[in-house]
Amino acid sequence: MVANLAERVRAGSNGRITVRIAGPDAVRPPDQFDAVSKGLFDLVFTTPAFHAGAISLALATYAMRPDPVAWRDNGLFEAFEKDYERHNLKLLAVVHGERAESGAYQLLMRQSSAGGELAGQRIRGSRNYQPLIEGLGGLVVLMPDAEIAAGLQAGTIDGVAWPVGGAIDFRWHEHARVMLRPTFGRRAFVLAINGDRLRRLAAGDRTMLVEIGKRLEITGMAALEERMAADIARLKELGVAEVSIESERFNRALARYYDALWEAAGMHAASAEPARGLSDLAQKTGHAE
Repeated sequence: MVANLAERVRAGSNGRITVRIAGPDAVRPPDQFDAVSKGLFDLVFTTPAFHAGAISLALATYAMRPDPVAWRDNGLFEAFEKDYERHNLKLLAVVHGERAESGAYQLLMRQSSAGGELAGQRIRGSRNYQPLIEGLGGLVVLMPDAEIAAGLQAGTIDGVAWPVGGAIDFRWHEHARVMLRPTFGRRAFVLAINGDRLRRLAAGDRTMLVEIGKRLEITGMAALEERMAADIARLKELGVAEVSIESERFNRALARYYDALWEAAGMHAASAEPARGLSDLAQKTGHAE
């Protein structure tokens, strides 16, 4: 997706502007936001969780129904845009990882119990997943990504919460033979440019970047959705079974999950009031989960 973005910028500027991709290892994910804000890099394509310590409002992207065109028409995109401007960044795109009818994350389990109950099982996850995992009776375990496969193999963890797209690359399915359903949650990526760098560009080039961002929201979401569908199909081919969680308990846990995300979106003093306004607007427009 990022390589495609670089090509669109090159073509749109007739070769005058090029994007050199450095990463993701050039700068640690938690430091990328600050590096672009300070002008050490010009652009960043990342996920809001990595810079929630600096700009918590962006966590609300995980708690809103994706609809790129409506977000811009209804002022939802503008709310995020203003918050990024406080950090010398121009938000160019919010790319969701799934369509509104899909869920971005799943629980992969070594085995399942009746009704998808987690019942004290140890699930590798992050703080964001905690309300849902605990709402289903599980226990959250924090561990580095590199240790997940060994944890599943040894049984020190019983499952993992992870985005649907890409999980197959880690080969966890060799030890986690169950996919709990339904999938859940929203996944988002943001594309932003350093404000000073943008202001030095000609007006036509600034407009070009904005338009590229709008198109990326559409094409990027379609590509990520396609990847999710392909990965699910492949996991089924490999014999990973789908097991449904009892719906009433799942819905209660999911509500707790989204409530926690909205609370986290306003955890910084500067984001508290914008988060309340965004929540009201999202409720009004039908985009709040």
